[in-house]
Formats: sequence, structure tokens, C-alpha cells
Amino acid sequence: MGKRGKKELIDAAAVELFATKGLNGSTVKDIAAKAGVSEGALYRHYKSKEEMAQMLFQAEKNKLNGAIFSILGSSCRADQKINDVVSYIYGEYKKSPYNILFLTTNFHQLNSTIEVFSYTENIYDMLIYFLKDFFGKYSPEKDHQLAATLMVGIVMEPIVFHHYKRLEKHPVEYVEQISSICCQLFGVRNEEF
Repeated sequence: MGKRGKKELIDAAAVELFATKGLNGSTVKDIAAKAGVSEGALYRHYKSKEEMAQMLFQAEKNKLNGAIFSILGSSCRADQKINDVVSYIYGEYKKSPYNILFLTTNFHQLNSTIEVFSYTENIYDMLIYFLKDFFGKYSPEKDHQLAATLMVGIVMEPIVFHHYKRLEKHPVEYVEQISSICCQLFGVRNEEF
């Protein structure tokens, strides 16, 4: 197995453990054992567990944010943008559950340690930007920060509940319902955006 193969194994093992056991509950020894590599192999790629968590979190966040930014920047209606964002997130969770769960369960702890340079690097800030622009046009009295907070909760909590078996169906089966709830809550109708 080449050096790149080992790093991919380490990264996948770390993301799974961070997602399921948390950062404090995961050790370098656990990650190395799950990846089937020595602890030394892990240290050839990362200086520490904390650096690994931050780098993996940043990479996953960049991937998710890039896709969401592209969706929110499209020329379709606001309701369609919301539906497309929800569909994308749940599709990614179905394809790579630990990656999305890692972001969801570690967002506050790791996001505060990573320097953010623009709103495109943070899903919460992107939603504030999107909602502020939307509400500025159609409903300026709305509190865009509260709206973004609620939207993140409405979209991301079904992932956590599904993981802990408190939501039987996979969130991908709720895309239309969740999108509709977000649209209703924020007064988003078939408006061009």
C-alpha cells in the first residue's frame, strides 16, 4: 500500500471515530488501530490528533460549503435553492455518513478554532448572507441570524437523530418536507432570487 493509501485510511478512520466518539473520546491509538496502521504512520501525516481533526474538518467543510455556495449562487428560485441545499446535504450523508456527521457533531468545537476568511468558508455565515439578501428584498424585518440558526437546526438535526436511531427513515426521504418547512418558516415562496 502506498503512502497515499495509508493517509486515506487514516483520514477515513479518524473522521468515523471523531463523528461517533467525539474528539475527546478518540485517541491516536484508536485511529491507528481502526486504519490498520501504526501510530507512527499517523504522525507522518499529522503533528497531533488536534491538527488532524482541524485539517479534516476544514477539508470536509470546504467541500460542503463549495457545493452549497454554488447552489445558493444559482439563478433558480429561492425555494428551489433551499430544496437543492437540503437534497445535497442529505445525499452526501447517505453517500458518506461519517463525513457529514463529523461536521454536524463537531461544528462548534472545531469551527471556532479555524480562522474564517470569508462568508464562503462557513455554512452558518453563508446562510446568514443568503437570508439577509433574501429578507432585505422581501421581508427586511426578519432576523437573518435567527433564521440561519433555525435553518441549520432544521436541516442538520435529522442527521443526528437518524444516526442515534431516533429517526427511523433516512433524512434523504424527508427532503421535500424539510425544504417546505424551511420555506414556510422564512416566508420563501416561488420568488426569483
